[in-house]
Amino acid sequence: MKSKKKAPAKKMLVPAKIDPSKIVPPDHSWVQRQLHSWWKEAVNQGDSRPIDPSRNNYLRPSALPFCPLKIAYKRLTDGVEEERFESFNENFYVNIGTSVHELLQDFIGRMSVEHGVDTPVETLGHWKCPDCGKRRMFTTYKRCKCGGKSKYEEIAIHWRNTIGHMDKVIRIGQYLFILDYKTTGGRALYKHKQGEPIGQPYLPYPANRAQIMRYVGLFEKVFAKEFEPGGRFEGCVIVGALLVYVSRETVRDRAIVYLPANAKRKKKEYRKAVRDDKLFVKMKEVVETRDKEIMIELIENKACETRDDYDENMHSPFDECPLVADCFSPCRLKKRVRAALHGRRPKEED
Repeated sequence: MKSKKKAPAKKMLVPAKIDPSKIVPPDHSWVQRQLHSWWKEAVNQGDSRPIDPSRNNYLRPSALPFCPLKIAYKRLTDGVEEERFESFNENFYVNIGTSVHELLQDFIGRMSVEHGVDTPVETLGHWKCPDCGKRRMFTTYKRCKCGGKSKYEEIAIHWRNTIGHMDKVIRIGQYLFILDYKTTGGRALYKHKQGEPIGQPYLPYPANRAQIMRYVGLFEKVFAKEFEPGGRFEGCVIVGALLVYVSRETVRDRAIVYLPANAKRKKKEYRKAVRDDKLFVKMKEVVETRDKEIMIELIENKACETRDDYDENMHSPFDECPLVADCFSPCRLKKRVRAALHGRRPKEED
């Protein structure tokens, strides 16, 4: 057999020796300018991400205040949202908010103190052991019997066509407080603490107030068995809600806003939930049938009556209403809605 010839060994490239004193670095100001340019370009970009189809079938308290006309119009003109464009800014704030939520839920969830002799202050939530899978509802933090370190889970609110998630329940004897964490800018916290605008607090934001008060109105309905004899909340009553605002810059900067909830207020919030649930069903129906009479009912029940009302309670930089330019002019609004029902857009939208 012929022996295979060995391939010649590759010559190692030895870098030439360079005198460090003769190296001329690039102009650092140019590098800085380039980085600033990339930053500005990245901030204006984003990604289109698929949406879980089930999200379109439910009303989310985090999306309150709810306007059936706005959602119906968007679905009639653009179809049911299957993917969502998320900008750099939106991803930035959402990811920070998610991280802060998880940290606060886990660490503050372990806290409890004695208040008086027989009245402990407890932070109650759902805990699940990652090792054995055992789940405990509305309890304080404890290590699992198997030795695993329990992980906090949000409290799900599922009622009719509404699905949401709240953070905690604070219990002081027979009194319950619904608690939710929110992140915001340091400037907003400063304004709130300084009492700006004059005469009224800067926080809470209208959407946050609507969301947590929806939980207040539904909690006793969703977990009715827990308030019955032998339940975890036997003899207890919800007396208010707590919105905990945490700065995105430092977790030490915070504000806690209390919203009272007596029996009359809870009934009012529950009636709002019933009304929104009916309108949500009608909104889905008009998208399927394009029924003019149902659309008229949605117009009569739109969320805001004036532009100031919209700017104060409904405006969102991430979800601008497509009807805002015409919604407060009956003639222009009817024209836009009529075009949507017939599957076309008016000329000004083309």
